[in-house]
Amino acid sequence: MKIRPEGPLGEALFMWIDQQRVSMAHVARHGHVAVNTMRMILLGETRHPTPDTLRRLARGIATAPRTHEVAAAVAERCYQDLAIITGYTDVGGQETDTLLRFGLLMTLKSEERARAWAEQIAALSHLEPAEIATLRPHRRRDAR
Repeated sequence: MKIRPEGPLGEALFMWIDQQRVSMAHVARHGHVAVNTMRMILLGETRHPTPDTLRRLARGIATAPRTHEVAAAVAERCYQDLAIITGYTDVGGQETDTLLRFGLLMTLKSEERARAWAEQIAALSHLEPAEIATLRPHRRRDAR
């Protein structure tokens, strides 16, 4: 059965699992979370899992399939994304940056492109709204 994620948390969890190229069984095994718990989150039946459950999911997602090494930075970013979407605000004081990066990631479907856009936005963050309104996107020249 293929699961179609529902709601912001389900979509975010699905995106992280897909991005890290791990299976639900892998996440469950390495995160010590029941597959049914993960399924309920993905389907939107559980909207407010505990922070501990989110940390376990993040750990399972960040565990490399072959080496079983945990990428701590990936686990932390994943946890922050899931925690903020769930409504937990005490996730290291990076709520705005995490929400921006996550929004870009969901829109662009690419961590590399989202990071590049986030860097561009950060570079422009010192500008006043009136200055931003005057900026024009660069147009690509058609190769003829």
